[in-house]
Amino acid sequence: MENTVFRYAFSKEDWLEGYGVAYKLYKRKFTYIKAALFVIPLILFIQGVIVDPNYTMGYICIAVCAAAVLCILATPKLERRSYEHAAEYLEGDSYELSVEGSRLVLTTVSAPDSEIPKQPTVVELSDRSFKGVETENIFGAFTKAASIVVPKKSLSADEQEALRSVLITKQEKTEK
Repeated sequence: MENTVFRYAFSKEDWLEGYGVAYKLYKRKFTYIKAALFVIPLILFIQGVIVDPNYTMGYICIAVCAAAVLCILATPKLERRSYEHAAEYLEGDSYELSVEGSRLVLTTVSAPDSEIPKQPTVVELSDRSFKGVETENIFGAFTKAASIVVPKKSLSADEQEALRSVLITKQEKTEK
């Protein structure tokens, strides 16, 4: 399976599905932890205001903590909206995914009139944060620093099986 190349293009929906998987794997838990860090003092300040209604600083701290919690919980939705907008510009490109030993290299096949070459995305299969994922529509190779999304509809059955063997086999080795 070494030095295999997959060529594909993907739609905005495929890319956003991959973003959703990466968010669930790496960011969602920490979003809730950060929110909880502000919910705890929020509850304590509410208790302080109930005990002493003249505690003016308590009201200010309640407002600050509540605003922080709302901002932390709203950030993923705002981030996804930004990614939706950015994904519109990626739809016309085509990609080559190379399996080179223990790493995956994704290069963008630029149009001839493109003046700026794009840097390849590299995912090391030996990275401790690596996760290989298969959903109904996509294959994904994710680390904390990079992600690669490959739509299943762009690959033949043999290519899907070959990519599955690289991603899932590595995932099983990582989990043991």
